[in-house]
Amino acid sequence: MEISTTILDNITFLTIKGTEYHQMPINNIVAIQVIDSKYVEITTTCNKHYVLTPLKSISIYLDNFVTVNKGFIVNKYYIVKLVKQEKDKTKYNLVLRGPANGFWTIEISDYLAKRLLEQL
Repeated sequence: MEISTTILDNITFLTIKGTEYHQMPINNIVAIQVIDSKYVEITTTCNKHYVLTPLKSISIYLDNFVTVNKGFIVNKYYIVKLVKQEKDKTKYNLVLRGPANGFWTIEISDYLAKRLLEQL
């Protein structure tokens, strides 16, 4: 598995070469989530890619990303808001602009919300 970045016309692409070839603009990556110890799911503004590589090998190329938890990182440009839940004051809803101009809501604990805010 070979992972690198390529710059074309001032756009930085994440390039992953292995059994499959993936090339996507880094600014279009919304989030990266670990599926199991071998696969990660890369959600872009257009679709999802499943890649056979550990998260650590990709994350070194991503500057504008923040860690939500150990297996989930998001692009800080796609964070819309962080809202405390009405019913459970120890939980927050993290709202992201997701694929196809929709919104993606993730429930996180108050501890993770605090850590997320420290990174922004």
